[in-house]
Amino acid sequence: MAGKRKKRERLLFRVTRDGTLAPADGITQSRCRERGYYVGQELLAELTKPRHPGQWRCAHRLAMLVQQNSDDFDHCPDVHAVLKKIQLDARVACDEVEAVTTDGEVVRIYQPQSLAFSQMDQGHFELIYKALCRYIGKHYFGGAVEDVVTDMIDMMPREVA
Repeated sequence: MAGKRKKRERLLFRVTRDGTLAPADGITQSRCRERGYYVGQELLAELTKPRHPGQWRCAHRLAMLVQQNSDDFDHCPDVHAVLKKIQLDARVACDEVEAVTTDGEVVRIYQPQSLAFSQMDQGHFELIYKALCRYIGKHYFGGAVEDVVTDMIDMMPREVA
């Protein structure tokens, strides 16, 4: 049996004016030294944009906007459940999987992916958020375009969600 996979430590870098990567903080600088990285050395890296915490709150405010303006979500216990239902209905960031029913029939179902910080980078989250705004505008706000939906969210009190 294979051992547990070691969790990767993420280091924070900043893109400089000339397009190179430089440590963004003292912790990253220190970790690079500890690992024995040196100037001119080639490294293999997977780059992602870190998530902005405000985006998570914005996604919940999006769900709250819909919950407050549609009777379709009365059964949802909280805004997180609303967000997942919208995600599922829109088929945005969902995995299509096969499941077997109790009578042995194989069916395809959709399962919403996690939107958690550790699961996706900022760029991917922004695409999902825009797709959700487009879906919500079309299905819950009379065909409103994405910008109208985001403007409605911006008008909501900041303390919400």
